[in-house]
Amino acid sequence: MPIIKDETWLDAGQLFQLDASLSAEDKRNVLLCSLYFQLAASRKADKLQDPDQWFEAYQGCLQALGWRVARSGQYRKQFSAGLTFTWPEILQGLVHEGMPLNLQGVAQVLQPGRGLSEPASGRLAAHSVGRLGKGAKARQQVAVLMAVAHSSGSVDLLLVHFQTRQPIAQDITQARFDSSELQSEITASWLITRPDPLLFPEFREEIHERLKGRADHHLLRIDEGPCHVRS
Repeated sequence: MPIIKDETWLDAGQLFQLDASLSAEDKRNVLLCSLYFQLAASRKADKLQDPDQWFEAYQGCLQALGWRVARSGQYRKQFSAGLTFTWPEILQGLVHEGMPLNLQGVAQVLQPGRGLSEPASGRLAAHSVGRLGKGAKARQQVAVLMAVAHSSGSVDLLLVHFQTRQPIAQDITQARFDSSELQSEITASWLITRPDPLLFPEFREEIHERLKGRADHHLLRIDEGPCHVRS
């Protein structure tokens, strides 16, 4: 029998891992709902310009359409000047701050040497990196959204945001950041959510119907085929 593995997706710029034991219907539900909430939130706020307002809008969308927030929080991580750090080190630092999420599956994509091939790396950068200002005062806005859907029915969501003066390579999963170039602390906003069994079935088909013709453009599986994660 073939081994059923976890799946890793890029969902409108969000790194998303789906538990191998999820049913096909559950996979479709979490991917399309997350896509819908991202698109809806982006109509109300710019994720790069105002990540706090964007994440608040995202949370409001999911709560309005049959999902409930089990836990939520925000952490700030300060890296001492003169350090160079990677995405796994950012996540490790946030875990040490008490973040309760299990993002091990997503973290595999961020490991040194494993990055994303095209078109996944370009799509992630387009959704997650922006430029503010010009010349010597220019800075990069970074806002990366990550999620894991568990077999328990819960979905962990994490938005990591910071500003840096250093240029960022196309594949941001493999970037090394200089702490001396950071403009402020690294902020992590997180949610643990799950569908409300009394409300979600009422909205599920409405969400799916609204996304007809858009899912194929925004959803990209990145652990198989031409858009695989490099080994």
